[in-house]
Amino acid sequence: MTSAAGKALPSLDKGPLSLRELRDGDRLALLDLLDTIRGRKALVLEADFAAPLSLLVEASTLREHGVELFGVLGDGSALASQLEDREIRQVVYLLHTRLESVHAAVAHVAQCRRLCSSPLEFAWLRAGLLADVTLLPTPLSWIPLDEDLISLELPDVFREWTADGDPSSLHELASALSSLQQRFGAVARIKAKGTAAVEVAGLLGRMRREQGSEGPAVGQSGIDGMILMDRSVDIVSPACTQLTYEGLLEETMGIRCGQVVLESEGGRKVHGLNSSDAVFVETRDKFYMDARRWINETLRTIQQFRDQGIHSADISALRGFVSELRDKFVRIPLHTSLIEQLAASLASPGFAARQKVEAGLLDGGDELPAILDLMYTGEGAAAVLRLLCLYCAVHGGIPRKAYDGLRRDFLNTYGHEHLLTLAALQRAGWGGRGRRRQGYIARRVPCDFLVATTGVVSGRSLVQEFMPPGG
Repeated sequence: MTSAAGKALPSLDKGPLSLRELRDGDRLALLDLLDTIRGRKALVLEADFAAPLSLLVEASTLREHGVELFGVLGDGSALASQLEDREIRQVVYLLHTRLESVHAAVAHVAQCRRLCSSPLEFAWLRAGLLADVTLLPTPLSWIPLDEDLISLELPDVFREWTADGDPSSLHELASALSSLQQRFGAVARIKAKGTAAVEVAGLLGRMRREQGSEGPAVGQSGIDGMILMDRSVDIVSPACTQLTYEGLLEETMGIRCGQVVLESEGGRKVHGLNSSDAVFVETRDKFYMDARRWINETLRTIQQFRDQGIHSADISALRGFVSELRDKFVRIPLHTSLIEQLAASLASPGFAARQKVEAGLLDGGDELPAILDLMYTGEGAAAVLRLLCLYCAVHGGIPRKAYDGLRRDFLNTYGHEHLLTLAALQRAGWGGRGRRRQGYIARRVPCDFLVATTGVVSGRSLVQEFMPPGG
């Protein structure tokens, strides 16, 4: 069971664009689409659709529009039994525009074959000619995650483009950017950096020409300019461990659509982490120790006021204190618990060893022997692969004389099923033989990628998010 009692949605009122309008428009379009399917119905989602959908519409609202049963793609047998028990004969599938998603839905329908009134009807269904199966485009594209952040929630784009050579996701991105301009007006200046970004910019230009006079007018946009960048611009950062409070929560617990799921006595509970959380706003971009110090100081301030000042303060001072710390006081217990869980994760020997290797690589050192030591001492396959990717990003590849032995030892340690993993990484430009142009090392010092700082970090600093410990 998952509880959403601790979830808080971002207000979307304080950003540069009216993202509330974007969210409300998508919600209304989705509900209108559901209303076209009259009667009682079940809604089946892909596993990674639940979190984004929860930011658009509440389950209670979906029930008001006829959705009586919720399911996840892959639970066909359990869903079929519930459909039969409740006598629900209409199922709505919310899917990505991917072929594998359609295949999964077809298998799901086959598992729910009890919905068909006769074997003949099911035969028509298997042949793909049953008139009751209707394909409709959903209006969902951008998911507002916070006041200044929207996402398409397409986590496989990088793999599809680099490893699989599938450019279809780029067209989907261009279509989403075009729909954004339909809502807010055309963007006059669009700049692109990277092969995929240039491709998307070209698709956007073609879509604008095809729209002709029906397209949005230039100059009426709330967006003055748009800069498109793909991952090839910076392949070092995603291979590094994030050291901010928000980054470490993502590394250790996983933040999905601005939400973190924690286990409690009553089951799993969803907590929102966004700009509506007064404590998270203050701590999200601080280093872990700075965030912990800020929370402790805030707790001491509250305690001192309760112990000393509450009886002597006048009404105006008391009102000001309550107004300032009320929202923070409500959220501090959650973040105290998160800090304690982070402390346990960061105290593990493996985390310190990985950080030491990362720091050496970012300083331009050859840490391949240290990575091999981690592999031989039982570090997880994902962590070792991440360090190898960082090594390749920094040094331009793995030396030829070391590659074959490393590949053999990795497969013997973690299983030969990872042969496909290594092949996919090599197609994507990670983990290849030989040394290519070492762009990171050449630019590390002139561009000040690593800056030694002390004290509390103010604002979001990409440099400091990946600064080695003790720097």
